[in-house]
Amino acid sequence: MLLLAHVCAEFRDRNGNTIFRVTAKDLNHTFLEAPDAIREDPLFAMLANDGSIVFPPKDEKERKRLENEPLLGVDPTGRRIKVDAGAEKSAGKAKTEKKPAAETRPEEAKPAGAEKT
Repeated sequence: MLLLAHVCAEFRDRNGNTIFRVTAKDLNHTFLEAPDAIREDPLFAMLANDGSIVFPPKDEKERKRLENEPLLGVDPTGRRIKVDAGAEKSAGKAKTEKKPAAETRPEEAKPAGAEKT
């Protein structure tokens, strides 16, 4: 199976033997050929779920984007950046609404001599 890794990892079989290792030199620049047996390691599911390892998309355009910009949409820890649905909607719209200025009323004219002392 082909994968692109954003983090270093060591995948093991059921007996604890290392079957595949992603080192620092393997990160973010090329698709790696990994054995299918790494799917048995619980670490594989965890890294796939948080986006630390990704698989080549079937869409050729998306695959080229991933090859050219592997860190796009990835935070410094190697995880996929999650965007809230509400934040996504508000990010698309510029805030043009302004709060109305506080109403200022000129002080009512008081008749001379009406001040209390």
